[in-house]
Amino acid sequence: MEGNNKESRGALIVLEGLDRSGKSSQCSRLVSYLEGQGLSAELWRFPDRTTNVGQMISAYLTNASQLDDHTIHLLFS
Repeated sequence: MEGNNKESRGALIVLEGLDRSGKSSQCSRLVSYLEGQGLSAELWRFPDRTTNVGQMISAYLTNASQLDDHTIHLLFS
């Protein structure tokens, strides 16, 4: 990245798609590529399924639990 700033703000790249459509695989490949180019990269996942809220969302998405529309909307928010 070029410019007069010594420190760049970076970029946020978001991949969106249906469950099990390959987003995690593509994100991992993108991070590996960027790091291979000498760039710093982080992989974030949403929802973070290691948290209590993430586990509730995951259970809802896999039909392991039933939540009303308002509740799941609040969990995603």
